[in-house]
Amino acid sequence: LAATNVYNIHLLNNIIYNIPGNVDGCEASRAPFGMGLYIDNYSRDVETRGNTVISTTISGILYQQSSGTITGNTIYNASSGTEFSAQIDLGGSATRVTMSGNILYGINSTAWTLYTSSLSDILSSDQNYLFHPYVANHIAYGPSWTRQTFTQWQALSGQDTHSKTNWFTQAAGEPSRAKVFYNADEAPLSISLGSRQYLDLEQQPVVGSLVLQPFTSKILVDNGP
Repeated sequence: LAATNVYNIHLLNNIIYNIPGNVDGCEASRAPFGMGLYIDNYSRDVETRGNTVISTTISGILYQQSSGTITGNTIYNASSGTEFSAQIDLGGSATRVTMSGNILYGINSTAWTLYTSSLSDILSSDQNYLFHPYVANHIAYGPSWTRQTFTQWQALSGQDTHSKTNWFTQAAGEPSRAKVFYNADEAPLSISLGSRQYLDLEQQPVVGSLVLQPFTSKILVDNGP
C-alpha cells in the first residue's frame, strides 16, 4: 500500500442502483454478479462518503487489500443474488478502514450487513445501523464466514458500541417493510407518501411527504395504513 500509485481517492455522494452484473463469456452456470463500489487491490486512503447503493447482486461496497474511510453511506438490498455477500465487504490482510454513520440494510437471506475477513481490517467502527429483519446472525467474520448476531459482533470485535440494529423482525418470504427513497437529481425532491404511515430507522414518524436534497436517500419502514 505504501508504494501504490492509486491513493487519495474520493467517491462522494453518488446514487448507484440496480446492478445485476454481467458474466457474458463466462461459464453458463456462472450467476451474474455486480457491486456498487469496488475498491480493488492496493488502493490507499480511499474515502467513500455519502453514497447510496441499492440492489446489487453481490457486495454493496467492497474494500479489498485497500485502506480508507467509509462514512455516511446508505446501502440497501446488496447481495440480492444467489451468492453470499454483504452490504459492506472487507477482505485481505492489508485492508484497513474506519467506518461511521453508515446504514447497512440487508433483505436477502444470503446477504450479510457486514463481512470482514479479519478484525484487523477495521481500525474503528461506530454509529452505524446494521439492519437485517430476516436474519438474526447477519454479520460474518473470518475465512470461514462465521456468522454473528449484532451483540455477538460487538463482544467479539469491541466495535460498534453505539451502533444500532433492527428493532423488528420479518418472516422469510414476507415483503420488506422498508423502502428506500432517493433523489438522483440536482434539485431538492418532494415525495408524497400518501396516506401510509412510515417510521424512520429511529422509529420517528414520517407522514405526508418526504423532502430529499440532491443525491441523498432515506430508508423508511412502513408502519401500516
